[in-house]
Amino acid sequence: MKNFLSRLRLIDKMVTEVSVPRDQFAKKFRSLVDEGSLDVIFSTFEAFDSSKNEYKGHVGIADFKIRRRRKLFDTRGGLAIATGTFRENGNELVIETEVSAMTGFLIFFYSIALLVYLGFIIAIVSGVSDNFVFLPFIILHAAFMLGIPYFVMRRAVKTMKYDLEREFHYIASVVERRS
Repeated sequence: MKNFLSRLRLIDKMVTEVSVPRDQFAKKFRSLVDEGSLDVIFSTFEAFDSSKNEYKGHVGIADFKIRRRRKLFDTRGGLAIATGTFRENGNELVIETEVSAMTGFLIFFYSIALLVYLGFIIAIVSGVSDNFVFLPFIILHAAFMLGIPYFVMRRAVKTMKYDLEREFHYIASVVERRS
């Protein structure tokens, strides 16, 4: 399944190497992330939170799982989830990150939508309804309802990957300046 989602560009991986100690990097990264749940249900009123941090999730000494905080009128926020690990390789800190936009809610949405559209198409083709005029409209509607979220998720993965790469290098430069 992950290979299929990778080919669709809904999951992407990256490896970042910076020259800072793991504990200092994790401490600075933790200060930029609000501790909290990544579930869709718990993030409903997150836009009204007064925190200035860009990310929400968990950052430990050896791993992290974060997503961008949702804000009012922000079209970029919160779809992609980044999970990663920190490991030291000599003087280098290697950050292995996987960015994914396929959450449980979206899997549920796509499953239900596919079943409904397939049901309509099978009903029209099998002769339950004699109006084949509706078939192109159902197919067009399905293409929009399934295609638009797909492209939004692809963009969320691409944007999260870019933002994290910049954030990691920024944190490394701040930690190096302090040393």
